[in-house]
Parts: sequence; C-alpha cells; structure tokens
Amino acid sequence: MKYRHSFHAGNFADVHKQVTLLAWVAAAPSALHVARLDAQGNPADEGAWQTASSAVANTARDLLIAESSAGVSAIWREGESSAATARGVWLGAGAPQPLELGQAWGDAQSGRGNLALVRRGEGALALVRGPRESCEDGSQDVCFGFRFYGLSAAGASETGLGLRVPVPCDARAAQLVAPVLAAGPGQPWHYAVCTRSEQAPVLTVFSIDAERSYASARQVFAGCTPLGAGYFAGQPAFVAECQGSRQIARMASADAPFEIQQLDVRGLVCGPHGARVRLGSAWLGLDQPLDHLELLLDSSLSPPGSRAVWTGSVLLVARAQGKLVLDRYGCEGSELRQLSSPLG
Repeated sequence: MKYRHSFHAGNFADVHKQVTLLAWVAAAPSALHVARLDAQGNPADEGAWQTASSAVANTARDLLIAESSAGVSAIWREGESSAATARGVWLGAGAPQPLELGQAWGDAQSGRGNLALVRRGEGALALVRGPRESCEDGSQDVCFGFRFYGLSAAGASETGLGLRVPVPCDARAAQLVAPVLAAGPGQPWHYAVCTRSEQAPVLTVFSIDAERSYASARQVFAGCTPLGAGYFAGQPAFVAECQGSRQIARMASADAPFEIQQLDVRGLVCGPHGARVRLGSAWLGLDQPLDHLELLLDSSLSPPGSRAVWTGSVLLVARAQGKLVLDRYGCEGSELRQLSSPLG
C-alpha cells in the first residue's frame, strides 16, 4: 500500500492550544485522511482521526495541508499528461467543500514540490505549476505557467498573479513561505521557483510586501538542488544541497542579501534549556511549534522523503515504509528518546 503524507504544525484555533495536523492519502482504497494531534503527539480530541475525503484518485501526489482560523485546506495533484489537475478539499464548520485549482503539470515521474501551500489570512494561498505553455518570446525554451489561487470555504479562485517560467526544475519547482501566524493578507510573503540555467538549477526568490508596495527578485543556490523552504527563527529560509553539502539561505529582510550557512552538522539536541536544533555553528531553540524540520535534521532522525514537525513538546516524523509510519521523540533530560508511536 502506498501513502503520501503532509504535516502542518501550528496553534491557530486557540493560542493556548497547540495542534499538529497530519494528512495522508491511502492508496487502497484511495482516500484522504487527516489526524489532529496535541502537543504530546496524541489524538487531540475524539474526532482526531477522520476520513476527510474519499474523492481522491489513486494517482494523487504532492499532498499539502494548511490550517487557518476558519478551516483546513488540503491540495494535491492527480492524473497524468494533459488530463492532470490540481484539486483539494476545504474542511471547515460544514461539510467538506471540493477545491478545483485547474490544470497542473502531469509528469508522473516528477518529484515533490510542483505545488506549494501556506496559510493566508483566514484561508490559504496555493501555487500550482501548470502545463506546458509557449514562452511567447520567440525562444525555443520550454515554459510552464505558475498560478496562484486563494483557498477558502467559497472554493479556489485565481488571484491574477502568475508567471511563465522557462525550463523549471522537475522537483521543488514551486516554494511558498509566509509567517506561521500571518495575521492577514497584508503581511509580507515570499515565493520561489527553481529553473535550470545552462543545465544547472538556480532558485529565484520573490519577496512581496503589499504594505510598502514593494517587490524584489533575487537568485540563490546556483548549481545546487533545492530541498525546500520554511520559516525559522522569525526569518524565511531556503535549503539546498550544494555539491554534497547542505546549506541554508536566510532572509533577514527583503532588502538584505541572503545569509548563507552550511548545515553539514545538524540535528536535534536536548539540554537544560529544552530542545534545540543545531545548525552548523548556530542553534535554533524549539520554543514553539515548527514544521519543515526535515530540512534541518540528519537522516538518522528524518530519513529522505519524511516530514518532521516539532509540536511544542515532542518531535513527530512521518514516513512511508510500505505503510504510514509515525515516529515520536521527546527529551528526557539531556537525552532524546524515542517514544511510543501515536499510530500504535
């Protein structure tokens, strides 16, 4: 049985209640499932484990999930070639509402990262890599449309912001970053696309600040393979593999140059001040829920393809191993111990 999974960590419904969402698609029968976990990684309530939607094709991939104060949005790609589409579901107060995001790139061999999703105000913002398009500049390059969609209980609607990208990467082509507790659509946000320049990948990062009517575009990680993005220590950050060395590019502000740091020495360490993540010569304190931690952990804790979050008290790592496996770790003094799995 094949599983595709996504994590989302946050404390949106109640600032005093930390809730982690785990979403996965089981292939037989194909259905979307969502689990709500508390700060200890246990089911958050009686309805914590639920089948959110059975209308998921067995070709579904690139599953993502985000939660706002109004509800939960989950999106995925399904189908192949010209029939591929991006779809999803909105889980709010009423019955699940389908989300139709339009055509998507349908190469079944592509890696993850051709969809991106973040919380935005009371809904969510999605970035979808569409099918092949003309570059409209007379060049022989292969272009693809990348389109933004606002998601809410009312459905999915194009924002009008989009771009045509020549020769995008097969995996991690679309990335979105926004503050975990973004208060509304006026907050700054960032997105990135990976393209191949002279057969080598490069990441172009766009920063949008509506309040200042400011936008910028900068390139980073030339010749590197992007791995993903997150919001760490109050800063947007992008992570890539560069000739066998993992690196992180932090953004202190939309105007400042990237701060590049090596992550070859990394991992979660317990101590008298609680859990911290080692980032080379620096440290990141885990004093609040944090997702995308697979980017900052070594493979002994978070194997390739897994997803990891810090719930506020424990580390949860989801991975596919013939079935969905959910590992849980907690600090006991200065030692990180594996605890019983919430999946039993």
